[in-house]
Amino acid sequence: MIHIKDNLYLKIDNYNYTLMIDTGRVTKTGNKIYNQKYHDTLQGVIKASIKVLWEQQINDKTVELDEALKILKQISDDVNNSVNNICNTLNLNK
Repeated sequence: MIHIKDNLYLKIDNYNYTLMIDTGRVTKTGNKIYNQKYHDTLQGVIKASIKVLWEQQINDKTVELDEALKILKQISDDVNNSVNNICNTLNLNK
């Protein structure tokens, strides 16, 4: 798995891209429990990651629209930077 940001990870197989969301819980055997969201494209995972992180940031408090949009922009920038770093490491940007 590839760490995206905070509690979000990317798992890739031959069929799809999976956004793995660490729930913070573990099984009786000590394995982490993840919520999984399947996507056909890497872009789908990126968009879903931004949405999940944004929801985590704003759902537990009341914010003004301009503040919510600033949070969204920061999250978007952070996730895109993380993905670019991953792509650069794997030489996928060439």
